[in-house]
Amino acid sequence: IPSIETKIQALSDFEHGYTEQNPCSVNISPEVISFTAQPDRAAVGKEAKIMLRAPFFPRGNFSPISSVKVDLSALGGAVDASMFDDGEHGDEAAGDNTYALNIAFVPDSPGERVVEVTATDELGWRGNKPILFEIVR
Repeated sequence: IPSIETKIQALSDFEHGYTEQNPCSVNISPEVISFTAQPDRAAVGKEAKIMLRAPFFPRGNFSPISSVKVDLSALGGAVDASMFDDGEHGDEAAGDNTYALNIAFVPDSPGERVVEVTATDELGWRGNKPILFEIVR
């Protein structure tokens, strides 16, 4: 596995030329197609079971996604809960570029909450997308 320094150098190495076997290693941030919560609201004092889903555009020759985290602190959860692309956590199939996580919590007060997903690729580039989650009485 090439080091981060090697990958960063490859971003600007035009000396040797590029071929199909040695493609240009230009990179872009991971791009979230959408980020959804189903259902998208919960009631105060009642247990809510929510599926979070975030499909990403395929990376092609760009640096692969190394992690997808969701900040659940607004819902009383972890700031860096891992989402999965393994076909077992609400995403449809392993490796389909859709990350998902099932959560359960009991809201204690009404209002809108911001929940944000962040994907990081192997070079450290990040892409994110927030959603509003509503808690009602």
